[in-house]
Amino acid sequence: MMPTRETVGRAVKRLFREGRMRSALEKAVRGAVRVNPSLAGLFQDHPSAFGAIIPLEVSAEIARSLDEIPSQSTQQERRFLYQFFDSQWEGKGDVVEVGPFLGGTTRAIALGMQANPRRSANSTLHTFDRFAHYWTGDELVKLIEPLISKGTLPASMRETARTTSFLEVFRALHDRSSYGSLIKAWDHPLPDVPEQVPAMKDILRVPDGAALGAVFIDGCKSWFGTKYFMMEMGRHALPGSYYLFQDYGWYTCFWLPAFIGLMGDRFKLVSYVDSTYTFQLRGTLDEATINRRVPDDAPAVGEGALTKIFEAQLRDAIARSDSRGVVSLTLQHAAALAYIGNKERAKSIIDQLATKNVPPDHREMIVAARKSPTYTAIDQTPITLD
Repeated sequence: MMPTRETVGRAVKRLFREGRMRSALEKAVRGAVRVNPSLAGLFQDHPSAFGAIIPLEVSAEIARSLDEIPSQSTQQERRFLYQFFDSQWEGKGDVVEVGPFLGGTTRAIALGMQANPRRSANSTLHTFDRFAHYWTGDELVKLIEPLISKGTLPASMRETARTTSFLEVFRALHDRSSYGSLIKAWDHPLPDVPEQVPAMKDILRVPDGAALGAVFIDGCKSWFGTKYFMMEMGRHALPGSYYLFQDYGWYTCFWLPAFIGLMGDRFKLVSYVDSTYTFQLRGTLDEATINRRVPDDAPAVGEGALTKIFEAQLRDAIARSDSRGVVSLTLQHAAALAYIGNKERAKSIIDQLATKNVPPDHREMIVAARKSPTYTAIDQTPITLD
């Protein structure tokens, strides 16, 4: 039986990636991508890695650095971030990150920026979080204990982690690193509902004069928080800037694909790895357009419009062979319906998906979503279906 074209293609790629010619190929790929980022999609084994910078392999030294800090991102996502900011980001302007926690993704982004020969000399990574409102006390001490034991953090960080925000832990991990001068950390949170905006003294604001070439989003945990954040980013975005959504493929965060759906003509999907999906801005992201298209909460969109958004995105995911996207978008559709009050329809969608043949690593999302597909905006109370 003659081998198929796909089989031959995979064999040739393995020859280069696993043999002696891998190093030469990687150098060629990096050089080509720096000249023309759209070429990145030519070097892939799986359609579900659409547009990703491939190969995702990094040196042993970089790998150890990327995997040292506890993070809710996957190894592949951190390697993607490093490669993206090393090769695909044009190096123009500043970068914003929201929701870094201890900075596993911060390190990946900053190391990539540092390695990028096109980076502007004054480019800064502005990273925002609500550093005092989660992961505190003994829970945080337990998490950072391995870093203290190996000497990455001083023993004094145990007491710091118990008594103050984890901003000091974050700074101890990054300030004295080779990339530390690129980072500016801000203890400025996002609002979750409109009523919080006037009362928040240190609400997230991008510094005046910043021009953004890329934005990494892992801290938009509510519908209105996402709307507020995107309006703030739009005031500073450069034409063609990139938006990397870490939770876009996570089953609870229906507001992220809903926002993209409502603003559809302004964003183009360029890559995705695990639950991180990257879009490029087309045109402007102005406050007036966002306010006209995106209400302050999901119920104002309506069940019919939300269903159309997710059905359209589901068709796109099927067309690009994105198996994770098919599962996550289906669950996010159910999450949106549960959020606006139609729990029976949400339950039916999840139960129907559970009968399908889906990859085992995606099935965990289905089981979790059946218990609670999403949560409330203000206090993040789980919304249950039974």
